Amino acid sequence: MKLPIHLKNTIAMMSVVLFVCIALASLGGGKLRVVLERAARTLLPARLLLFWEKRHEIAVRDRARHIALGGFAAVNLFGMELQRISLILFHRGRHMKRSTAAGLSALGGTAVAVCLIAVMVIGSQVVSVSVNGKVIGYVKNEAQYASLVQNAKEKISERNGNTEITIQDSEVALSASFVPSAKEADTVDEDALITTLIEGGAVTATVYTLTVGDEALATVATLKEASDVLNSISGQFGGDKETVNGQFLDDVTINSASLDIDSVKLDEPAKVVDYLLTGSADGESAAPLVHYQTVGMEMTNEPIEFTVTEEKTSTLYIGETEIKTEGVNGEQRIARAVTRVNGEVTESIEVESVMLVEPQEEVVLVGTKPIPSYVGPSSNSGGGGSGVLGRPLDSWSLSRGVSSSHYGDDMLADAGSPIYAAESGTVTCAGWAGGYGNLVIVDHGNGLVTYYAHCNTMNVAEGDYVTRGQQIATVGRTGSATANHLHFEVRLNGVIQEPMGYL
Repeated sequence: MKLPIHLKNTIAMMSVVLFVCIALASLGGGKLRVVLERAARTLLPARLLLFWEKRHEIAVRDRARHIALGGFAAVNLFGMELQRISLILFHRGRHMKRSTAAGLSALGGTAVAVCLIAVMVIGSQVVSVSVNGKVIGYVKNEAQYASLVQNAKEKISERNGNTEITIQDSEVALSASFVPSAKEADTVDEDALITTLIEGGAVTATVYTLTVGDEALATVATLKEASDVLNSISGQFGGDKETVNGQFLDDVTINSASLDIDSVKLDEPAKVVDYLLTGSADGESAAPLVHYQTVGMEMTNEPIEFTVTEEKTSTLYIGETEIKTEGVNGEQRIARAVTRVNGEVTESIEVESVMLVEPQEEVVLVGTKPIPSYVGPSSNSGGGGSGVLGRPLDSWSLSRGVSSSHYGDDMLADAGSPIYAAESGTVTCAGWAGGYGNLVIVDHGNGLVTYYAHCNTMNVAEGDYVTRGQQIATVGRTGSATANHLHFEVRLNGVIQEPMGYL
């Protein structure tokens, strides 16, 4: 029969009370003696039960020392019983001399006192702690052991990322033992207990793995850390939009596992988030290992472009335009159901649009008035065209004509050859003009303008009025030019014309 520790301690205390009761009973009289006798009878069976149960432990712990304790225990029992018998016989009126009964009672009391002192001096009751059958030390009671184990679990947990620690009860044994006094007993050391438990394989840790499909991708210390990793991913892509639905497209699960403490390897939660989203442990971008999808309603304000209508007018020449009414863009609010995977838009469906500001139409006037013909002196015509304009040079050879990237005719001539005004008009430009080099521009009125570029010298200034056939410059190669020539342009209402059609 195995008694619980707390019951053993209770019986041990009862035995002390038993000794006191018997000793006092031997000296008392009358009713006091009867009461003490009854108390002794009540406590004696419990004391016998304790010693009977402890006979095995005493033999296992220390045979030499506890054989002596066993002897004292036997004398103790004998003395108590001797006292009990003497008291019973004396008080029941049996014919026993008072001196004889007193002698027996004194002998029993002396035996009890001697045994009590011997037990207190030779030994004390403690709890032995064994790991895998090996005694590693002693504690005063189970409560002290529970506190010791709790502190050990907390230390082991702190050293291993605050994992949940379990100590296998099957590997640890607690036994009530009768050992030398507490001063001489080997008290269990906390660090030694930790080392022994770990080395004996008695410590396991509960960890949590993040699994995608059948593959475990990361291990963290607690269920909260695992949940925080997934919540961090969902929160990162959920944003502050009204998310209609958010879910992992992959089969992502959190599983617990109980591992030997020596085999536990934990990942940092922050690095786990990056790893799952990038697919790389070193921060380089690769294919993500998890895919989080959100479907949300997104509201945006967008412009509505104005429309343009044309209105014909005879107040403008053909080719001329003028804005009558400026157009103004409108504004609308559009609601879209947007699907994103890991933050990237995979689908956007317009659900509703609301007009906030209507656009204002732009009206453009388009000229229909015919362009008037220019008739100049016949003496300065003869370019093969209409004769509207006079010839800007006495002679030339055409090296390049008008194109989409070249707005005039290049007329090769000797350097210094005179350049004439093709028609009367006002000089609006006479100076350097970038790629044109030295440039003279003459406005002839009614939208007709001529350009004379790459001039060597200029004979006029801005604001001068010139007449048809008047020399205004000489041929050169200023600006972007590779040879001496005149770059001659004709523009009507800003539109490039073919010069030869006007000469």
